[in-house]
Amino acid sequence: MLSRHLGEIRIKARSLRVGSVHEFKSFEDLISFDQAFVDNVDSSILDNICSVLGCDRHAISGIEPISQGLTNLSFKFSVDGKSYVYRHPGKGTDEIINRAAEAHALGIAKHLGLDETFIYEDPVSGWKVSRFIEGCIPFDYRNSDHVARGLSLVRTLHDSGETSPWSFDFWDEAVKIERILRKMSYPLPRDFGTVFERAERVAAHMAAEQAPTCLCHNDFYGPNLLVHGDDMWLIDWEYAAMGDPACDLGNFVAQGSGYTVEETVSILPLYYGREPSAEEVRHCLGAVGVVVSNALSVLSPVAVTTMQGTFNFDCTPRVGTYTALVYNASNADVDLSLFKVEPQTRFTMTARQELIEGGDLDGMKAVVVTFAESSEIAGGGPVWTSVATGGAWTESA
Repeated sequence: MLSRHLGEIRIKARSLRVGSVHEFKSFEDLISFDQAFVDNVDSSILDNICSVLGCDRHAISGIEPISQGLTNLSFKFSVDGKSYVYRHPGKGTDEIINRAAEAHALGIAKHLGLDETFIYEDPVSGWKVSRFIEGCIPFDYRNSDHVARGLSLVRTLHDSGETSPWSFDFWDEAVKIERILRKMSYPLPRDFGTVFERAERVAAHMAAEQAPTCLCHNDFYGPNLLVHGDDMWLIDWEYAAMGDPACDLGNFVAQGSGYTVEETVSILPLYYGREPSAEEVRHCLGAVGVVVSNALSVLSPVAVTTMQGTFNFDCTPRVGTYTALVYNASNADVDLSLFKVEPQTRFTMTARQELIEGGDLDGMKAVVVTFAESSEIAGGGPVWTSVATGGAWTESA
């Protein structure tokens, strides 16, 4: 579509005098350039921070973006020498995250001493302010002390008697995601259906056991355990709700532990405080399988094969130097940024394209090259398009 209408697009360059464009590498740089900025800018984020910490806008400094997090945008900042984190909900996250349930659980977590980083969350919009803990180290699944302390934290939650008006079921969530992916015709791994059917049978057996529910974290695993010396906190309560406590253990094992079945069984006494019964072991191992099916639905890893093809293109004789854009291909073996067209009618180009597992080779798109005359790009010069008239895709070595 874009290639067909490029000729209608007119782009013009406007010269700017030196010094008229400024680059700000930090919030402080911007303030030093415009002292009134912090007072005049319309920012609900700054207002939120001030309302929670009881500070003035000018007290906020050291703003640094934080890249971690799949569903949110966060940044670190300082006020009066203390470090904090502001979490801004990502676009569309209100469709998958129940912010009221999260705020409810965070209040409980702070009361139980499980997450002392938490300060405040708006239960409607989902923005949150927390303390930033300097000097934390990664949770280590091979460190027996880390594992024992982590499992003790989640056991404290499960035994607290605290409740939530909301619930969370790993299998129900996996089914929802699987339906969405199939509706999108998303390419799933070849054996996904077999694995999913097995997980469905395991989930049915677990449901038949009617395990008592309690308040669960539902995202309990290494990256959500902050380790700082003798202290450890459980963070990120976005999915917390009533559920099967075994699924917290299943999540802990399934998401990155690297444990074998035997290693999984060996850590259970650290959670139960005793040797678990055969029924408890079976239920926990079943939870690992159910959580894995949920993760498969979310991640849906697929194999990608690089395809290569050599294609012929028709070129009405046009003499000159052109800028070229390649569509539906990458890694062309010729420099198309400045492609010189001599008095010729054809040229050949080798290109590559990725074919996702389960994709249709016959349906792979043709290579399209669009040329714009370099000397007249700024003024909207001539544009012409050439579509491959010969060649075929084959698997690249």
